[in-house]
Amino acid sequence: MINKLKLLSHINDKDEKIIFSKLIDEIHNAEKVGYAFSEFYPPTTATKFLSLIGDEIEYMIYGGYPDAERVVVGFFSYKNIDETDFPITRLKIEYNSKFVKNLTHRDFLGSILGLQIDRSKIGDILIFEDNAIAFVKSEIASFITSNLIKVKNATVNVSEFEDIVEIPFAEIHEKHCVTASLRIDAVISQAFNISRTKSADYISGEKVFVNWILVNSAAKQISEGDVITVRGLGRCKILNINGKTKKDRISLTISINK
Repeated sequence: MINKLKLLSHINDKDEKIIFSKLIDEIHNAEKVGYAFSEFYPPTTATKFLSLIGDEIEYMIYGGYPDAERVVVGFFSYKNIDETDFPITRLKIEYNSKFVKNLTHRDFLGSILGLQIDRSKIGDILIFEDNAIAFVKSEIASFITSNLIKVKNATVNVSEFEDIVEIPFAEIHEKHCVTASLRIDAVISQAFNISRTKSADYISGEKVFVNWILVNSAAKQISEGDVITVRGLGRCKILNINGKTKKDRISLTISINK
C-alpha cells in the first residue's frame, strides 16, 4: 500500500499535493473494491503522479476520446477495466447559430461552472458550428442536462451523446515547414499560417498550451514531440525537427488537427 505521507513529503506545490492526495485515496479504494476513478485532470498532472507511484497498481487514463486535454485516471487491482467503464458522459449542447455567433470554449465552460459545478468534474469541451460536446463525470450529467438552459445569450438544448464515432473530429494533416527559430510564436505562425504578431496575441490572450500547460511567454522554446494547442485554431504536434536549411532556418515536420 502506498504511504501517503511519504509520497506527499516530496511535493512542494500546494495544489498538486491536494490532487495527489485525492489520487492516493482512489488507489486505496481500488485496492478495496477492485477499481476506482479520479476526477478530470490535465494529462501532465496525471502522468507526473503515475511516475511517482511506479508499478504499485495498474492504471489507465482516458478523457472520453483520443488525445483529450483533460483525463480521468482509472486504477484497478483485481478487476480489469476498459474505456467503457470510465464514468464519463458526453453531452451535446445545441443552439441556433442563425441568431447567435461565435460561442467560445470559455462561454460554454463558464456557463457550466455557473451551475456551481467543480472544474474537476468537467473534461474537454469540443466546439463546433452550432453545438459543443462536453465530456463530464457521469454523476453530474443529468444535473447539467436539466439545468443548463443558456450559454452566454443563447438558449441551449442539452442531451446525452452516446456514440463517439459520430463526433465530427477534424482531420489530421501532416505539414512540412521552416521557421526562423523554435520559439513558440514562430512555430505557431508557421503551423497555422498566421503572423508572428497574431501568434503573440493568442499567447497573451491565454489561448496557447504546450503539452496541456498554459504558455505565458512568446519566447518559450519548442522541442520534438511537443503538442501545441491554440484555442480557436487547433492543435499540432512536432513530429520531427529535421535540422537547418541552407538559409539557416529550421525545418519541421508537424501534424495539424484543425
